[in-house]
Amino acid sequence: MLNAVNGDIIINLAAEHRDDVTPKSLYYNPSLFLKLFYKVKKFLFCKGCLLVGVVALLPNEYFRSSVFNIWDKAQHVVVFALLALLGFISYPHRFKMIFLFLLIYGGAIEAAQFVTGWRECDWMDWLADIMGVVTAYTLWRRKSI
Repeated sequence: MLNAVNGDIIINLAAEHRDDVTPKSLYYNPSLFLKLFYKVKKFLFCKGCLLVGVVALLPNEYFRSSVFNIWDKAQHVVVFALLALLGFISYPHRFKMIFLFLLIYGGAIEAAQFVTGWRECDWMDWLADIMGVVTAYTLWRRKSI
């Protein structure tokens, strides 16, 4: 450290920044991954909803207990929070519609599980779905303030 102060060794860890970049829009150019995400975000939201519905209605024999032994309510909260955030990103001008859709969708999944006979309807699961959507709403509103 003393040698660096005396000028023997200088290590520059700062990132290079240029002010002469043209056009200026290159400063704000998102990565390829973000570009791809923005193009397919609505598709991902719709397919995510479909996947959640299909998985929720599969018979229990399809799930290995070692993989899916995480607390059930936490799974509901996390999945619906992720779906809600993806929906809010995909349809920012239809925020209320996404919010209500996911609340109704969670209830519809529980009702469908009641009808199947091989899955169990638990209205506490629907409450966990609602908590996930409300959590995503809170995160989304905090971001946009």
